[in-house]
Amino acid sequence: RIRLKPVQLQLQPHPMASGARYADRRFAYVRGLRARADGLTRAHEARSWEHICGLAARIGLHDGALPDRHTVLRCLRGAGPAAEEWLRQVDGNSRVNASPPPAGTFCSPSAALLVALLRHAEAMGGASGGTPLCPKGELIARARALCEQPFCSLE
Repeated sequence: RIRLKPVQLQLQPHPMASGARYADRRFAYVRGLRARADGLTRAHEARSWEHICGLAARIGLHDGALPDRHTVLRCLRGAGPAAEEWLRQVDGNSRVNASPPPAGTFCSPSAALLVALLRHAEAMGGASGGTPLCPKGELIARARALCEQPFCSLE
């Protein structure tokens, strides 16, 4: 017959239980990917530019915390192996700002565009009877005022 001795377990509290939060790398990833996209200028890099900008837009619109590149790859479909390398480079760059943007502004142009469109629709108040259309120039001007990233001109 085997006798088991009682064991005292030392359980560590879950980090979320004490009010601590996991670092959210969304802002760093959006800023870092945007800087990488801005550095692509050759015609043969157009596909990479589209992929990087699409990934940055999806990260910027993601509603949950993204604490590391592995979570990004798991949560955002179609990111691919190239995206892992881009995110690894952002993680290794200490100059990328990981802090949230000031209140009322966005680091993601896609989020700024959606908020600008929403504010335009709310300002119109359904006066036209249907969905109020926002002219392209006005939408970009509104989004430019909300975003910390520069927007290209319409010309």
